[in-house]
Formats: sequence, structure tokens, C-alpha cells
Amino acid sequence: MGDLDRCWIILGVEPGSSRETVKWAYRNLVKAWHPDQFSHDPVQQHEVQERLKEANWAYDYLETHVFIEAAPAENHETTASETEPEPEKTAPERTPSASEPVASERGGFWQAIVFVIVAVLGGTLVYYVWPSSKDSDRYGPRKTMAEVPITKPRPAAPVTPPPPAAATVPANPKNILARMIPANSATVSSGADGVHLDAPGTRDYLRTPQPIRPPFTLRAQVLTDAGDVRLYYALGIVVFNWTANADELRVHDPLTGLSAGAPGQGSLSHGEWHELVWRVTTNAMQVVVDGQIRYESVGNYTRLDAYPAIGSRDGPLTIRSVELEGQPTTTGELLALKPTPPFPGNLLASMVPVNDLRVLNDPEGMTLASGTAPAPMLKYAEPLRPPFTIRVRAKTDSVDLRLYYAQGLVIFNWQDNPGELRVHDPLTNQITPLPSMGRILANDWHYIVWEVTEAGMKISVDGAIRYQNRKNYGKAEGFAGIGPHLSKLTVDSFVVERN
Repeated sequence: MGDLDRCWIILGVEPGSSRETVKWAYRNLVKAWHPDQFSHDPVQQHEVQERLKEANWAYDYLETHVFIEAAPAENHETTASETEPEPEKTAPERTPSASEPVASERGGFWQAIVFVIVAVLGGTLVYYVWPSSKDSDRYGPRKTMAEVPITKPRPAAPVTPPPPAAATVPANPKNILARMIPANSATVSSGADGVHLDAPGTRDYLRTPQPIRPPFTLRAQVLTDAGDVRLYYALGIVVFNWTANADELRVHDPLTGLSAGAPGQGSLSHGEWHELVWRVTTNAMQVVVDGQIRYESVGNYTRLDAYPAIGSRDGPLTIRSVELEGQPTTTGELLALKPTPPFPGNLLASMVPVNDLRVLNDPEGMTLASGTAPAPMLKYAEPLRPPFTIRVRAKTDSVDLRLYYAQGLVIFNWQDNPGELRVHDPLTNQITPLPSMGRILANDWHYIVWEVTEAGMKISVDGAIRYQNRKNYGKAEGFAGIGPHLSKLTVDSFVVERN
């Protein structure tokens, strides 16, 4: 491998990248491997020093061998031998006596000075006093030096600075920013440079007005002064300037929610505009920043149908534009895909919203969104005692579909780990984590059954058992319900069967 190829690899840029791209990558590496960040870990100090040496060498090599600029031609200095012909050989001059050099050299010098002064004054007098026939015809008689008016120079006009870049950006007909919807605790305000988003929580964001299926491309122009920047889709999250490690790009898969990291690819410069692009196809996804690919992976995203969104955490975010390239899912398509079996005993219309639950109208069913209070739910008005069975048909747009009974709680697509099923016991509230049993498809209908008897309980999704135990619940008693958390939940049936 040649030195030039090593330079591209060390700096993490494509071969043949521009000087600006190389400088940007070099600064990010220096920031990421600054010794002050590893002062608490002596073991890594040596590695940090080596990384910095490599980065410095690669940057200096490219500056010296690739981006070096030739000196301009007008700055080339010529020697006397290049411009003056070689003098002719003449007979040697007489060497002056000891008394001659001082007098002759001084006399010649002052004679030259006097000659120059006389020539300049004479030329000036001739120019202003001696008339020229051509000048008289064109401009009239010349003025003498005494007649030339003396004018003061005009002060320079004040320089008006150019308007900020945001003010000169032309309107973008593809920009859907004005139609996007704030979710959870996100708040927005308009400014001259775009929309200012305040999103203090984990999943506070602006989402698109309609869900979309892959393939699609989300394109956004953003500026952040502090905190991270986040893109959302289904269970997926892309995190830039991650507070735990700003240098690492943090990516959660849209289908599984599993996380992966891309070292050296997560930093966005504060106070500068960036274009973020997230492409999701049926079998792959790609993250691009300012035209540079930061992350790529493969997956099966055919069945996904969710709302792309953009948000932040631990700091405000300014958004100039958001474009969504693809075919959003329409209401008509949703209704056509939704089966409509009868649900005898559906209690949904008689259930009561509690804990600041927001109930929204939706053609598909009853849509639930959480407010500021904990444990928002749609509650069944009568207390239940085992044995009974709760049958629910519902879907979540992203995370946290929750079922409640007495002190018990069942969480699907748990926000902290979507793959884990979280089961809280109805009698003791003791938590049982079940790895790989809690994931459900975002924005897809699911049939969920929770059966509680005096000898134990069982939880199943779409006919497959996710959890069961053997325990005496004969003394359990309480209210049942269903609710969201940091998500939008749609329910079209809630049936209670008393066994």
C-alpha cells in the first residue's frame, strides 16, 4: 500500500477528496483523539498519541504532495544574467589616484540628484503652462497650477454586509416543514432562519403528516448549537453528536431497534448548516451528511410503515427544510389493508381516558397519545378478578404499546430495548425481562391476548405465546387498560371475557 492510499484510509475519506473534505476529516480526528479526553485512562494515552501522529502525518503528506499550489508566475525573481546582456569587453580603465575617488564619486552623485530634480520640475511646468493645440481643441486652454482647484477626497461609502445565508435561500417547493406535527413534549417556533425545535425528552420530535413505506429518502437541512440531532423511523434512530460519544454515529435499526456504532462518523459542527439524508429501501439503508456517506447496512424493511421524524436532545435545533421523497401511505390505503372482522363485546367506546391521555379521531380506530402525566391509559371502568381474558387489536407507530392490570404492566417495543418484553407482576409489580420477546412491527396491526387465571397467566401475540407462568392470582383485583408512551397508539377493539 502506497503512502497516498494510507493517507486516505487514516483520515477516513474517499480517495481524491477535496482539500476542504480532508481538512474537515482531520479536524474531527484531532477533536476525537484529543489527549484531554483520555486523561483518566493511562492505558489509552499511548494509543491516542499514535493516532494523532498518524493523522498529522497523513494531513501533512496530502498538503505537501497533493494540495501544494505552485507559486504564481509574476512572483518569479529573475537574475541579472537572465535580463541583461553580457557587457562588451573594453580596455581596462585607468585606476584613479588615492585623492580622486572621494571627490569624483561625491561630485557625480550630487550632479545626478540635481539633474533629476530639474528634469521633474521642468516637465511639470511644461505640462501645465505650455499649451497644446490638441488639448485646447478638446478640453479648452490648460489651467496653470495656481488655477487648479484643490479638492478633498470623498469619504469611502460604508460597506453594507451581505444578508445572512438563510435569508437568501430561495423557497423550496418540496419543503414539508410547515406541515410537520410536533410529538410528545416537542415545541416549535418560527424564525428568520427556519423552525426552532425544542425537544428536551428522549422521543420529542417533528414527524411527517403521513406514514410512508420503503423505499423513501428523508432529507433535512439543520443547524445545532448544542446537544444531539436525531432522525426517527419506526424503531430506528440515527443519532449525531451523541452526548455519550459525539464522535460516534449511533444507529438503531428501524425493524429491530438493535443499535450499532460507526466510530468517527457522528460529529456535526456546531453553528454550521448540514444536510442530513436517510435513505431506507426494502433491503438496505444509508446515512449521508453533506454528500459524504457516513453509514450503510442491510435489512428486511419491506413491511415497515411508519412516520419519519426529526428531533434533538439536550439542546435546541434549527431546521431550514425537510423533504420526503417517496410515496406516503394514504388513508385510503390504510383502510383497504385493514381487515374488519366483528368484535363481539368490544368495550372501547365505554372506556375512560385517565392520566392526561389524549384521545384523537382517526378513521382506523381510537388513537391515543400521551400527555405529561405518567401511565396514561384508556381504562375499563369495572375492576376485574381472575379468571378473565383481555383481547386487544392495536398498533403503535413506533415504541411502547402497554397493557395494564392491577399492579401489572406488559410493555411491547419498550423504548429502552424494543426487543425485550417487560412484564410487571399484577400482585407484586416485580419485573420479569424477556429478551427477544417484546418486539412487534411498528404501525402494523397485532392481536394481543392476556389471560389471567388463579393458577397463572399467559401472554400471546398473533397466536404465538410470548410469556407464561404458574402462580396463584386468586387475590388479584384491579382495573385493566391500554395506553401509549412516547408514541401514538391506535386501538380498534378491547374485549374482556370473564371465564
